[in-house]
Amino acid sequence: MNIDAINNCVKNYLSQRGAKAYDGWTIRAGSETVAGRGVVATRDYNTGDVIFVDVPLIVSPRTMSPDSTGGPVCPVCYVVVTKPTGCPGGCQWPVCGSKCANRPEHRDECRYVRQLRPKTKSNGQTWSVGIYNAITAVRGLSIKNGEYEYFLDVLQKKLAEKLTFEVFFNDY
Repeated sequence: MNIDAINNCVKNYLSQRGAKAYDGWTIRAGSETVAGRGVVATRDYNTGDVIFVDVPLIVSPRTMSPDSTGGPVCPVCYVVVTKPTGCPGGCQWPVCGSKCANRPEHRDECRYVRQLRPKTKSNGQTWSVGIYNAITAVRGLSIKNGEYEYFLDVLQKKLAEKLTFEVFFNDY
């Protein structure tokens, strides 16, 4: 695992999502021999200091059952879709309109879902509850070969012969 590559990946990801300037942060990804991989402070902090503000790696609508009373939300802009219709691109996700269907982040997901050629029951609808419930999984799978692949390594729990403490205190 290349720690510098992980730190660069985190820096790029957070800056693209509007996080405050990464260069001023006083934490870094690290790999310690005692506690394994994690986030390491590079200075002392006072009580109440904001150390880090995180943004989610995957954002997705909640799953729903086929007999849910509420409608789905658009998986692009997250507004409630009052008259859900399937994406014109063919992924069977209930987007709210062509503006969201044509957004770059959805086009890639749409293409991926179409390539899977899922077989689902649509109950006469132009969108599928089964495909809708797979949005989180599709977004997670897109990380595997994408720009943020290093996150998969970071999110893996340390494998050890015995249980270890996840928090390490170093008293100098």
